[in-house]
Amino acid sequence: MTVFKADLHLHTDFDPDTGRWHGANPEVMATSVVMSGIDIAAVTQHNKIDSRNLEFRDQVSELSRVVHRDISSLLGVEFTIEVDGNKCHVGYLYEKPIDSFHLGNLPPLYGTYFDYKTWEEYRHEYPGVAILNHPFIPTNGHGINPDKSMELVQNGAVDGVEIINGAVLDRRARLSTITDTMRFFKKIADQGIHIAPIAASDAHEPLVVGKVVTTFSGNTHGDFFDAIRKKQTKAKVNRGKYSQAAIKHMAEEVDGMERYIDFS
Repeated sequence: MTVFKADLHLHTDFDPDTGRWHGANPEVMATSVVMSGIDIAAVTQHNKIDSRNLEFRDQVSELSRVVHRDISSLLGVEFTIEVDGNKCHVGYLYEKPIDSFHLGNLPPLYGTYFDYKTWEEYRHEYPGVAILNHPFIPTNGHGINPDKSMELVQNGAVDGVEIINGAVLDRRARLSTITDTMRFFKKIADQGIHIAPIAASDAHEPLVVGKVVTTFSGNTHGDFFDAIRKKQTKAKVNRGKYSQAAIKHMAEEVDGMERYIDFS
């Protein structure tokens, strides 16, 4: 069995109104993915799936052939959803192979206002896995309501929780939100709810890509979705001695969290 490394939270968002990137362009991001040594990557623009997702896919594919490595990309998006006034970010990774998508058949986007029945129908029509991203970082200026985030988990709306966010770790800002998320995850586990621990870079710039990854065992990249659904993933800091030490310290503060983190 091989241990794969996945970075499931990358940004190539571009705002045509301001002319500014919220992330890096697809070519730069794809180059960073290949150089980082990770095996699977997903661009998750905010509430948007467009040509940049496909450009990223094509660049990763081309560069993979150059370096003679099998690197997979997934089609993904980062939804902003609102649950009874509480806004949060949910990353969604589509199970259908990204090579089967083109500009004419990209999946529609889920709306802002969350409804469990509609969400279940969406997931049935467009199978994939859902990840609650950085649940303790305020979204668009809105405050945090852990009870509403817990409601999403308890009702099976998400398959994993991002317990380590690479952008937070890289900027050394809001580090307490990672500890808060670990406590949140431990509370979930104590309730007997099994959910996948996820770590992702949330990279808005090339140097952060692959710094934080999700690891899982398998024989093929297709084992990724099984690993998420079977809760057989681990969170890992892939680079940075200080960051690795910081996460180890946080995990020790939250008793029992070490089992969900890859310290190798």
